[in-house]
Amino acid sequence: MTDRININTDGMELINIQMTYGSKYCVAILNDSEDTEKDVFEIRGYSLRSFNQKWKKRIEGNYIKMKEIEQTDDG
Repeated sequence: MTDRININTDGMELINIQMTYGSKYCVAILNDSEDTEKDVFEIRGYSLRSFNQKWKKRIEGNYIKMKEIEQTDDG
């Protein structure tokens, strides 16, 4: 049986999602494409055990591009 994660994107476009090295969390990058005047992204962390959102960080600017998530060996 396979469990599914249902991530509420609040109408934002999902750009990238990756699991952390410990496989306890996943990190997602979302783009708020409704705001055409500036680039708006959110980075969100989700628990893979409870499937709940644990944190989010909103980033706004005039020209921002986010594509992939990298993690160092120390976390």
